[in-house]
Amino acid sequence: DGIGVFGHADLDGNFGAGVGIDFGRVGASVLMEADNTASGIDASRVLVGASFSSGLKPSVLAAGGRTAVFELDAGLRRYGPPTGGLFSRRLAGWDVELGLARAVDDERIDSVLIKVQDPELSWSFVEDLRRQIERLRNAGKRVFVYLRDADNLGYYLGCSADRLLLNPGGGFFVTGPVVEALFLGGAMQMIGARAEYRRVGKYKSFVETLTREQPSEPSREVLESMADELAGVFEQAVAKGRSMDRQKVHELLDRGLMTPQEAKEAGLVDELVREDELEKFLEKQLGHSVSFERRYLARHVRNERWGRRPTIAVVHASGSIGYRAGLLGGMDAHRLADVLDWLYRTDRVDGVVLRVDSPGGSVAASDMIWHMLERLKERKPVVVSMGDVAASGGYYISAPADRIFAEPSTITGSIGVFALFMDLSDLYASLGISKEIIKRHKLADLVTTFRGRTDEELELVQRNVNAFYRRFIEIVAKGRNTTPDNIDRIGRGRVWTGKQALERGLVDEMGGLRDAVEEVKKRLGLSNGEAVDLLHLPRPRLSIAGFLKDIGVLSSTTDDLLEFLDRQQLVLLQLAAFGRMVPAAVVPALIHIR
Repeated sequence: DGIGVFGHADLDGNFGAGVGIDFGRVGASVLMEADNTASGIDASRVLVGASFSSGLKPSVLAAGGRTAVFELDAGLRRYGPPTGGLFSRRLAGWDVELGLARAVDDERIDSVLIKVQDPELSWSFVEDLRRQIERLRNAGKRVFVYLRDADNLGYYLGCSADRLLLNPGGGFFVTGPVVEALFLGGAMQMIGARAEYRRVGKYKSFVETLTREQPSEPSREVLESMADELAGVFEQAVAKGRSMDRQKVHELLDRGLMTPQEAKEAGLVDELVREDELEKFLEKQLGHSVSFERRYLARHVRNERWGRRPTIAVVHASGSIGYRAGLLGGMDAHRLADVLDWLYRTDRVDGVVLRVDSPGGSVAASDMIWHMLERLKERKPVVVSMGDVAASGGYYISAPADRIFAEPSTITGSIGVFALFMDLSDLYASLGISKEIIKRHKLADLVTTFRGRTDEELELVQRNVNAFYRRFIEIVAKGRNTTPDNIDRIGRGRVWTGKQALERGLVDEMGGLRDAVEEVKKRLGLSNGEAVDLLHLPRPRLSIAGFLKDIGVLSSTTDDLLEFLDRQQLVLLQLAAFGRMVPAAVVPALIHIR
């Protein structure tokens, strides 16, 4: 690395050859040119040049002993691709994962420091980072994780490091994962609202969010199963990282709240260190002076080669699925379909990773995306990477992939359909609101909120829902190379963790976004270390409003609201914004893990 050979020739026999040497951002080169004259070859010209680059190039001087610093703070974007306006850019989880992967092969880096400073983490993101940390350690790099405060996810990440450090002035709030499900049945009754529904699958329990105050027995069965699975994964990770038996870990988690000193005495952390003491601590651990690479995430390493590098598109399918995204976000099916259509037609992209982080939504909008992916797969490899949740409609759009990756904690499955109507007639009456409906056909006002549905109408709805469910399981069966009956047995609205889904054939492998990219490279016939260009889609849209937010003229209240809402609240509001839910495929009961 850092040495390049180049040359040129023409049809008259004139030629030249040279060599270039790079030292990171500066370089030098020498070129000798020879002319084909009547008297022979005249090699009398020697050119010497220098180069300067804003980007870091591979260097002949691979100075080792540096520590790459990764700061995970509140500015880290939870989901989707990196975003930003004209003057700012918000990092995404993918940036961190890519930076850690780069450090594995960076000869200048012998250690990594990850500072966890109140970021909005997710289980799938942390599992991705844990996998990268394992690769770093296998490559002989020392990894240190520093926690300002210890909570479940930060601690789960820290247990994968060589040394886990905690701020002595911080807190230790590690109580183990909890599975939550939101129920609004009592509130609906209080305001005089009544949900009417028809569904397929006893586990298809999204409707319970609006009709019950606690889970049904099938729903509780799912929640208990997920809690057992996630507690086992968490305890096993802590036991391995802290060299304890699982029973001891379970007892310590039941204690939960500790002071930093108590956590250290219990063996749950290695050292209590102030942030300004980190350099001295690392020097002692590493046995040499420390040089921090504080902008390692922002550093761009150029890897030049002749010709076009293979390009893999990473398509982010995030949020509740509808035909159009609303004020509160969600997945815009029309826009995503346009992106997939362009990928089908263009020769600039060689393969596609679909990053799914969606609880589902409209069946018809999901089917539109599915169709475009099914067509795209005929021309290019398509691999799915599941995030925190890829269930119901989120699984619907994942089904046609050549291969599906998920994290152990991913919420997936929920293969089922429901139709939901709201009867707000009592609420309207209490407010003195009325509406006159004049129609010429029996079902013209089927979706009105000013009356309830008749038994005959609900029977027609059930037939419609049954037909959509049959299509759903046929689509999944085709993608998973099995029969609809087999899918029905593991479907019926049942939610699975990623690990459980792997055991039942709904996903192919445990892994993250980077693993999905490597799978596409493999299907393209590329070597594991061969560089590719990554194209994140859909691209952020530039707007006057975005520009005004960047320069501080316009308030970013909407963005702040989206950050404030937890995932359950945001999904519920996005689904409500879509309007009619006939029919829909949404993960049951708005399950949330923290």
